[in-house]
Amino acid sequence: LRRLVAPSAILEALPDPDQGTRQRLSVFRNRMHFFKALEHLIREYALEVPLEWFVLLGSFAEEVISPIPSALIMGTAGSLALMQGAGPELLVFLVLFGNIGKSAGSWIYYFLGDRLEDILVGRVGRFFGVKHEDIEAVGKRFTGHHWKDGGMLFIIRALPFMPTTPVSIGAGIIKMDIRVFLGATYFGNVTKDLAYIFAGYFGA
Repeated sequence: LRRLVAPSAILEALPDPDQGTRQRLSVFRNRMHFFKALEHLIREYALEVPLEWFVLLGSFAEEVISPIPSALIMGTAGSLALMQGAGPELLVFLVLFGNIGKSAGSWIYYFLGDRLEDILVGRVGRFFGVKHEDIEAVGKRFTGHHWKDGGMLFIIRALPFMPTTPVSIGAGIIKMDIRVFLGATYFGNVTKDLAYIFAGYFGA
C-alpha cells in the first residue's frame, strides 16, 4: 500500500506564490468577505420589513449598487415567502411590484447616459465598472427600430449573466425611446426574477 501523504506536506511541497499571486489572493479574500457581509446585512433587513417593501427597495438598490448579486433580493424573498406560509401566487406579485424599483434604478443610469454621455463614461464610468468599449458594444446591438430594439433589450434583461449598468447607460447615450427602454427593461427583468424567486421558494 502506498503511504498516505498529509495535506500539510503537499502544501509545503508547492512553490511559494509570487508577490502578484499573493496580492490577487488577498483581493479575492477581501471581496468574498465583503459579499458575505453584504448578504448578511440584506437578509437581516429582509426580516425587519414587509416583503413588499423589501423587494421594492431591495430591487432598486440592486440595480443602482452593482456589487449586489442579482439573485440575492428575489431569492431571499422567495425563501421568506415560504417561511411565512405564503402561496406561490404571492411570488408573482412580489416580482411585479419589486421590478418597479428595479426599473426606476435602470432609468437613473439611462438618464445619466442621456445627459452626460462622454463626461459620465470618461471620468465617472470607471467607478461603476463601465468603459467606452462596453457602451460601444451595447450600441452595436440596437438598430433604431422600436420593436427590434425592444426585443433585443428584453432578451438582454432576461439573461442572468448580462451586466445591467452598461446597458442602461448605453441606451441613454444612443437615445433609445424611453417607452421602449422601460417596457423591455421591466418585462425582461420580470422574466429573470420569476426564476430567482421560485428558486428561492422551492429551494429554501
